[in-house]
Amino acid sequence: MWGADLRGANLQNANLWGADLRGADLPGAKLWGADLRGAKLWAADLRGAKLWGADLRGADLRDADLRDADLQVADLRGVREVSEAEVRAVAEVNEHTRF
Repeated sequence: MWGADLRGANLQNANLWGADLRGADLPGAKLWGADLRGAKLWAADLRGAKLWGADLRGADLRDADLRDADLQVADLRGVREVSEAEVRAVAEVNEHTRF
């Protein structure tokens, strides 16, 4: 799915474990509860994506655009190439977001 155009796609609860989503266009995509463990999201456009409750453990977010992404209740433990501070600066998180 490298470079896929998934703008606004409904991928709620999708199993995308280890998926190659490098360069994918995902603005506004609905990824509530999606399993994105170990996914390659390098340079993915996740602006405004709904990642509420998504499992991103071990995902590689190098150069991903997370502006206005909803990461409330998401699990970001072990994500690579992005810091907690960088995520907090651009995305919506809450006390249930795990880093």
